[in-house]
Amino acid sequence: MPLLLSTRTDAEIVGIEIQERLTDMAKRSVRLNRLENRIRIVCGDVREIHRTVGCDEFDLVTVNPPYWPAKAGVPSANRFVASARHELHGSLDEIVAACSRLVRSGGKVAMVHRPQRLADVVAALRSARLEPKRMRFVHPRAGSDANMVLVEAVKAGKPDLRVLPPLIVFTEDNRYSEELQAVFEGRAQALSDDAVSPGFGRDGFLFEEVEA
Repeated sequence: MPLLLSTRTDAEIVGIEIQERLTDMAKRSVRLNRLENRIRIVCGDVREIHRTVGCDEFDLVTVNPPYWPAKAGVPSANRFVASARHELHGSLDEIVAACSRLVRSGGKVAMVHRPQRLADVVAALRSARLEPKRMRFVHPRAGSDANMVLVEAVKAGKPDLRVLPPLIVFTEDNRYSEELQAVFEGRAQALSDDAVSPGFGRDGFLFEEVEA
C-alpha cells in the first residue's frame, strides 16, 4: 500500500507491519523501487506504535486489519496467514483506537474490511471519535454480491455519510476494470476529497513475493 500511495502524494509515508519477515520483505520492495527517501517501514504493533512515531501526527492512516475475530473459525496452521486473517494481535476495536491516536483532528482513516462486519466497523470507528464519511462496496463482478467494503472516516468529524457507486474488480472478459488498472499502474488521480484509493495490486511496481 505505501508503494501505491507514493504515486498519489509527495508526503512522507510510514508503513507499519507487526511480522518481522513481512517487514523485511516490505523494506526490500521499497529499495527495489528506490523509494527509501519517501517511505519508511517500521516493524511494530500498531497498538503501541504511537510511542515510536507519535500521536496526532498523520493526515491519513490506511489500515487493512484482520477480518475475523480470533475465535471465529479455525485459524490457518501457517502463523503468517493466521495473523493476517484473524485478530491475534489486537481486536478491531483496539486497531481502530490505535488509528485514532495516530491521525490528527480532521485527518482521515481509510479501512478495507468485509461487509459481514460492517456494523462492527462503524461501531468501532465512532467509539474512537472517527466519523464515517464515505463508503464504497467492492464487487468481484457486476451483479455479484460485495465481498469487500471501503470506509473512510474523519477524526472528530460530523455525521454525514456518502455511499459511493460500487467498485467492480473484473470485467465480463475477466480483466481488471479500467479504474483498478489505473490504480495498479499509478495512473489514478491524486489524493483529494473526491478521490478514494479503491485497492492495491502489482502492476507498475516490483514486490517481494509472499508465500501462501
